[in-house]
Amino acid sequence: MPNGSELGRLNFSNVDSARGGPLVKFGGHSFSIRDATGAVVYDSGSLLDREAVRLGLYDDGRSDNKGVEPEGLALLSIKGRTLAFVGLERTLKSALAVFDVTDPFDVQHLDTVVGDGDLSPEGLVAFEAGDRWYVAVAHEVSDTTTLYEIRLDRRAKPR
Repeated sequence: MPNGSELGRLNFSNVDSARGGPLVKFGGHSFSIRDATGAVVYDSGSLLDREAVRLGLYDDGRSDNKGVEPEGLALLSIKGRTLAFVGLERTLKSALAVFDVTDPFDVQHLDTVVGDGDLSPEGLVAFEAGDRWYVAVAHEVSDTTTLYEIRLDRRAKPR
């Protein structure tokens, strides 16, 4: 349980919280997949925050509002599989969570790619060129762009 000073750092929506229901906190710590009717079929819950903590990337100084703040998303189809790359903006280094979303009812977290020297992935684009697959990432804070080559048998490698 957080102590009073930590709890006091959280920001809540006064308008939404005043309606008599539960408190409504700003920001997002997860990403969701919805079906055609809008029903949530997958939500990553606290997985992204937990993974950032495990990797030593969690930026507690910026976390009170939005956690790791999933900022960008790119989808890439490789050999019959659909991969989702989720950029995490509020981490100590650039972080891309990689998920296999081929079956949106059985999503698998595959890896988290960490970019040394980069910070705050803002925009992501995934594409195929020839027989290779890539994810390009524009970083807001470090003002850098990184190109990762994606290989299903190995981790993403910056180029």
